[in-house]
Amino acid sequence: AIKEQLHQAKKLVESIKEYEHSIDFTLDDRANDALRKAKYIIKFKPEYFYVVSIGGRFEYQITHPREKTFRLSEDIIPFI
Repeated sequence: AIKEQLHQAKKLVESIKEYEHSIDFTLDDRANDALRKAKYIIKFKPEYFYVVSIGGRFEYQITHPREKTFRLSEDIIPFI
C-alpha cells in the first residue's frame, strides 16, 4: 500500500490490525481502506504486506492462526 504521508501510513497499519481477530465480510469496504486490505489478506493469504510513504516503510509477515483471522508481525520482506 502507498500513502503520501507518514501519519497516514501509520494510521492504515493500526486500522488494519483492528481486523486481525475478526472481519464482518458483509460490511461495505468502500471508503474504508483498512477493511478492504484486511479482506484481501484473508481472501488471498499473501505472505507479506508493506506500506510505504514519504519518510517511512512498514513491512510485515502475515500468518493465519485460525480461519478468517490473520496476524501482522514486523519483518523484513526478503528480496528473491
